[in-house]
Amino acid sequence: MTAWTLQKLSRGHFTFGLGTQVKAHIERRFGMPWTPAAPWMREYVSAVRAVWDCWQNGTPLDVRGPHYNINLMVPFFNPGPIEHPDVPIHIAAVNLVMCQVAGEVTEGIRYARHPT
Repeated sequence: MTAWTLQKLSRGHFTFGLGTQVKAHIERRFGMPWTPAAPWMREYVSAVRAVWDCWQNGTPLDVRGPHYNINLMVPFFNPGPIEHPDVPIHIAAVNLVMCQVAGEVTEGIRYARHPT
């Protein structure tokens, strides 16, 4: 919703940036099990676009995949259509697989070098 609002307020000049954490941060900083990010990032980008399509065009929300299942849009959380609905999405990438995901489902990449 924040990205949608920023896109509206900037009159189409907003870029939505997404990134994942590296394995050490997931496991040691957040205490969660690590899984490869590419499969769920690919699906997440598609889910975000589905939500935006629901808001813009009234398309029924029906995201079904191995990582996300989203099919409820409450009217209170639907900000409605905006003048410039095509929000570019860029993702951060530290390896070839995430670069491939960026090429498949986003408009751009933000290269993030992993410290060695």
